Amino acid sequence: MSILDLTIIMPVYNVEEYIEKSIKSIIQQKKNTLEYELLIINDGSIDNSTKIAENLLINTNINYQIINITNSGVSSARNKGIEKAQGNYIFFLDSDDTIETDFMYRISAELLNNVDIVFWAFNNININDNTLRKYLDFYLDKNKKYDSGIDVLKEILIEKNQLIWTGSAVYSKLLLSENKLLFNEKLINGEDQEFIFSSLIYARKVHFIADTLSFYLIRKNSVSTTFKERKFDSVLALENVESLLVKRFNTEPKLIKAINLYIIDNFLYVYKSGLKTGSAKKMSQIYNNLETTYPGIKERVIEKMKNYKSYFIIKDIESKIASKNILIYGIFYKILKYLKDKFKFPF
Repeated sequence: MSILDLTIIMPVYNVEEYIEKSIKSIIQQKKNTLEYELLIINDGSIDNSTKIAENLLINTNINYQIINITNSGVSSARNKGIEKAQGNYIFFLDSDDTIETDFMYRISAELLNNVDIVFWAFNNININDNTLRKYLDFYLDKNKKYDSGIDVLKEILIEKNQLIWTGSAVYSKLLLSENKLLFNEKLINGEDQEFIFSSLIYARKVHFIADTLSFYLIRKNSVSTTFKERKFDSVLALENVESLLVKRFNTEPKLIKAINLYIIDNFLYVYKSGLKTGSAKKMSQIYNNLETTYPGIKERVIEKMKNYKSYFIIKDIESKIASKNILIYGIFYKILKYLKDKFKFPF
């Protein structure tokens, strides 16, 4: 291996309440044999985030840099980190998330095998470190072996038995550089999925560690829990993945169909997130105005909805109604949600 095995890229923007735990999870690593660097990309913070990080790191042996950039968003910060990275492998750790104390030790053996991507189980936690969702409760095939990234993508899209989050994988820098893989700075939602799925499409050798090595903090005040029209960026991100899949694997009809279904599932998920905080009429108005921000999106989505066929009758019904009349769909969803909440119906 080279002088540096791993680069940890940590985008930072006004996270003074959370960054201490994240930095300490790196400092407190046990049995580490990796040579690594920590790149803290300060995306124009105006609080004490970087000062806290500096105070924690200054008296350690950790090779770190704080790189200041003009506020441009998390994708720009991650891309700056990729540009500056000196490690053979790259790991993206957000400044409110954490890693297990033996993280470095557990991944070190995998990096010696020249894999393109290593990924692992992760748990969702709250600010009190209570577990909200255990990965291994949902994805049970702990001993699954994969030959390539496309096999993992099939497991995610077709079998629904795998999941990768930004902070649950390391990527070969060579894989990223050879295929010009960067985060899409034009998008503010879904850019992480586009990056992960695109990396899997190109990856020739991957490995899964069936242990929980990182923790994703769910914050009540997180941007991801409030509705904005730009959440539909995630649909564009997945359409970009679809285009890449068609280009490289057009002989895989099941996979192409699966990404199309995934796009509709994502579109309806985003739409329903708006219905949770707003009326059916308001969301219908937002939908009717989508063409201004996303030219052609309604036509493309409706066409996909016409061919939608899943294993769940409710999803099929949702898709058919939404393709005919989005306002009626909103009302339908509100009724379903009311019945589910009041009578605990299983849908």
